Amino acid sequence: MLTSMTGFGSGVFATEGISASCEIKSLNNRFFECSLRAKCPPLGEFEQTIKNRVKERVARGRVEIFLKVSFLDSSAHVISLDRGLADEYYKTFTEILDRYGLDRNVRLEDFLRLENLLDREERIPDRQLFQQALMAALDTALDRLTQMRKQEGKLLQDDILYRLDVCEGKMVEIDSMASDTPQALVEKYRSRLKKLLEDHGMESGLDEGRIVQEAAVIADKSDVTEEIIRFNSHVQQFREYLQLADPVGRSLEFLLQEMQREINTISSKSADSRISRLSVEVRSELEKIREQVQNVE
Repeated sequence: MLTSMTGFGSGVFATEGISASCEIKSLNNRFFECSLRAKCPPLGEFEQTIKNRVKERVARGRVEIFLKVSFLDSSAHVISLDRGLADEYYKTFTEILDRYGLDRNVRLEDFLRLENLLDREERIPDRQLFQQALMAALDTALDRLTQMRKQEGKLLQDDILYRLDVCEGKMVEIDSMASDTPQALVEKYRSRLKKLLEDHGMESGLDEGRIVQEAAVIADKSDVTEEIIRFNSHVQQFREYLQLADPVGRSLEFLLQEMQREINTISSKSADSRISRLSVEVRSELEKIREQVQNVE
């Protein structure tokens, strides 16, 4: 069953003293890539733990994570005053006021507006509880992300299977037309040669054996039986991959390249305009399948 690379999931965990929320978005990408933004105390060693957990659930795609953690315990929020800097500010204020004869009416809010005077720091009062909240919110978000990716994967798979059926139907037609090619070439070769002789006033007697021999050479060069067999084999392989639980996006991309190569060869070797038209239609379906496969994990 296919899994899409695109999806979204969110999770929330709350208990006494702490609340955590997590949002995860995944997008198409050739490889696995994970970025993390957090509105909480510095994650430290937990950041790699989070990315490893995501890697266990997502094999390919670009994953964006946003985490938010809030502590209700006041000890998690520490505001400190840079006393040395405050003394320097006050000293400078005093010098300015004395020099220009101004009133010494310095208010608290004047100090609070000064840059770098106060420093706000968030600490983790309980690291075990912090990790528990983070991972619980993350796991819920991952579960919902996975569910959405599988739902989208099912839609992709249904569309791909429909287009594979279309391709196989057209290949049956091509196979049928290709089997008629040798006899058709004999008739076509005979007709053209007869007309050529008549146009030049030559005898109309034709060497039937030579005509068949020449037509056989041309038919051998335009034979597409092997290409049809290989194409159908790739389609069967493609269907088998669709039933696997493992990520198969890259394998499907490779098979599509091989199928494209076979239908291109069929189109270039055949002189039958009907086969050429059907080959174009098959290529069109393969291109639509390729667009869908680009979304597959």
